[in-house]
Amino acid sequence: MKKQKKQTSIAGENHSRFDASVIEWSAPEYHRYEKGVLWYVIAAVLLTGIVFYAISTGGWTFAVAILVFAGVYALIYHKEPKRLNMQLSNVGI
Repeated sequence: MKKQKKQTSIAGENHSRFDASVIEWSAPEYHRYEKGVLWYVIAAVLLTGIVFYAISTGGWTFAVAILVFAGVYALIYHKEPKRLNMQLSNVGI
């Protein structure tokens, strides 16, 4: 026989003992730091140098990997961080 968690229903919603929070707050998913023009110039020079080095030594897969990593970083950086709601209850976070 399976044990069922004790839940109460208020206005059609299921509530558990985790819902009774002691304190609540919201925070960003991560801190986003603004980067200046110098950061982008240095990153572009390094990226270009690494890619040219990889191609000149025959490591085209390394060059592709570096470009993919740079593209993924750019996509993640330009995404706004989500706001996460935190709750501290008698049971835990």
